[in-house]
Amino acid sequence: MGSRLSCIFCIVGAFSVIGCSPEIAPITGTITIDKSPLKKGIIIFTDQKGGTVTADVVDGKYEARLLLGKMRVSISEPLPGEKKKEYDDPKAPWVETTIEGLPQHYNVKSDLAYDVVAGPNTKDWQLQRKSRKE
Repeated sequence: MGSRLSCIFCIVGAFSVIGCSPEIAPITGTITIDKSPLKKGIIIFTDQKGGTVTADVVDGKYEARLLLGKMRVSISEPLPGEKKKEYDDPKAPWVETTIEGLPQHYNVKSDLAYDVVAGPNTKDWQLQRKSRKE
């Protein structure tokens, strides 16, 4: 009797875990700029509730695990900027800044979107450096 009861609790527990957890799907892809792989960057997926998942882009490739549904997508190419003092003091350490290498319509003013479906997802992005009218 005890083993039968514990088996029933295991089955009920398994169904409650399956029913309560959000569905997540993997996504992989490549990002090119003017037909060349993005050497180093970041891709950010933002769901409709404002949750974000960030993935590194290395040699044009990225992978992530995302909730199902519509995502706003931002792609960034941080490039080395100038060095400046961390704060206004002669003893302040120097820090490197970054500048954005891609046009704003791929990141801060992104109009990119993707609808994540159940199962493996693949999405390649072909970007152009030439900025369109912002």
